[in-house]
Amino acid sequence: MGRKYTGCEYGDGVENKLALFGFLGPNWFMKTEYRAAYYNTHTINELFDANGALAPNSITFKPLVQTISTSLVYRFNWGGPVISHY
Repeated sequence: MGRKYTGCEYGDGVENKLALFGFLGPNWFMKTEYRAAYYNTHTINELFDANGALAPNSITFKPLVQTISTSLVYRFNWGGPVISHY
C-alpha cells in the first residue's frame, strides 16, 4: 500500500502565439508552465542497515516537487465555433 501525502500545489504559466515574421502560421503556440507541490512532513521509521537488517533509525523529510515544462502546440482550426440551430 502506498503512502498518502497531503499538501498543496501552486503553479502558473504563459502561452504565446508563434506567428513571427510569417515563419510559422497562426495556429502555432508555445506554452511554458511552472508547478511547485509542497507536502507535509513525513517520517519513515523502517530503515535497513548495510546488511539488510532492520535498523532502529528513522528519517524525516518534507517533500517539495518542482516542475517546469515547455510545449510547442499546433491548434487545428477547422472552421468557427459550433453554433446550435433550433
